[in-house]
This record gives sequence, structure tokens and C-alpha cells, in this order.
Amino acid sequence: MKTEQGFTTLDNAIREILINEQRTTLHKYLWYLNYAIKSYRKFKIDDSKEFKTVKLVMDSKKAVKYPMDLIQWNKIGLMWRDRVDIIIPDETIAMFHEKEGSVYKSNDPWISEEEWNVQFYNYYNNSGSYSGMTLKGKAYNSAGYLRLNDACREIQFSADVDHCSVYVEYVANCDSPCNKTFIPVIAMDMLQEAIKYFDYKYRFGEQDNRTQVQWMVWDRERMTYKGRISDLSQEGLRNVRFRNTHQFFKI
Repeated sequence: MKTEQGFTTLDNAIREILINEQRTTLHKYLWYLNYAIKSYRKFKIDDSKEFKTVKLVMDSKKAVKYPMDLIQWNKIGLMWRDRVDIIIPDETIAMFHEKEGSVYKSNDPWISEEEWNVQFYNYYNNSGSYSGMTLKGKAYNSAGYLRLNDACREIQFSADVDHCSVYVEYVANCDSPCNKTFIPVIAMDMLQEAIKYFDYKYRFGEQDNRTQVQWMVWDRERMTYKGRISDLSQEGLRNVRFRNTHQFFKI
């Protein structure tokens, strides 16, 4: 089976299972291809998150649409001259259609009547007694704020944000995997065990003993894969070296 720089294909993973099981029928290949695609989607979402960064253009309403393949966003920033400023969510900001009227102008420090007398008593004075600290209103953020509108699948920005380019870093969904889709070689065993699990599940039922055993095999391969791709650090190596050892003091 041909591999390219540490990658193989779903087709190779399926054919290896068929060879080991001594099966040559096309319908069995198609069954396993269906299970392989299902396993690959789970792999991309749960075990090997794919981060993408896209540049989007803000519209006249100071909003951008979610990327079509977005699962979960990680960072959102605005292009300002030669750098990207990271901005944060704030559900209380004034939006484009709310910037007139009774809504507080976004990004302006303000203090409400209800908060005027609110105090924190976690500070000490010189005599050792608690000393109150009065709230002075909201902080100021020169970059701007955003609000996520899941119903409209939009990222909406505060009214004072200038029209500019928006960079979104997010976890992406795999669009259309097929038998030619590349997978890491180190993930091949895990995906093959997942294919076998779905085969047992739909043939024998989820509560069958063979299905339960295969699920444990698949889960063990998942843990092995995660261990292979985990970050290597000096502290981790030291912990492995001194595992199951004890230090004793000489008296």
C-alpha cells in the first residue's frame, strides 16, 4: 500500500481489513467505506481537531457570517494597520441598529444608578479593618466587542467598530470525505478498530458482548493515538523516568 509522507488513505485502511478477513466482495467494501467515513468524521471532530483561519469582510451592518464548516470558534480578531487585535464577546454591547436611543454607547465607560453604591469589602485599611472599594463602571476596550448570534449564524460587532477585515480562527468540520481521503498513518489502527466497531454494532446490536469488547479495543487505540500526538515536554519525560520510583532520605 502506497503512503505519502506519513499519510495513507481510507481506501488502504479498508482494503487491509478485507485482506485480514479474507473478504473480496464489493458490497463488504462499500459497507466498510460507509463506516470509515463515519469514523473519519468522529476522528476529525473528537481526536484530531482541524483549525482553520479565514479572512472575512464585514458588511454594512457590521457583521460577518459564520464559515460554513465552523464547529467552534477559537479566536476572532480585527485587522488594524499592521496587526490583528483580538476582541472578546460582550452580550451588553450596542449593535449597529441599536446605536441610537436609550442604549449606552458601546465602549464608553459608564456607571448605572444601581451600581453606584455597590462596594467590595476585600481590602484592608491601615488599622486592619475591611475597607470598601466603589465600582467605577465598565472598562474600556479600544479594539471593540462582538456578540455571537447563533440564530442568524452571524458574528455581530459593536457600533463603534470600523469596517475592516475580520480574522476568525475556528475548529472546522470535514466537508466530504471519500475513499481517497488522506489520514495519518499513526491513526490507521484507531480508524480500523472504529470500522470494526460500527460493523459489529449494526450486525449484532449495541448491547452485544462482541460489540462492547470491540468498543473497548477502539477506545484503547484512541488513547494510544492521543498519547502519540501529545506534546513532548521536559517535565513529561522526567515524570516518565521517575515513575514507580521513590526517594529516600539517608539518616
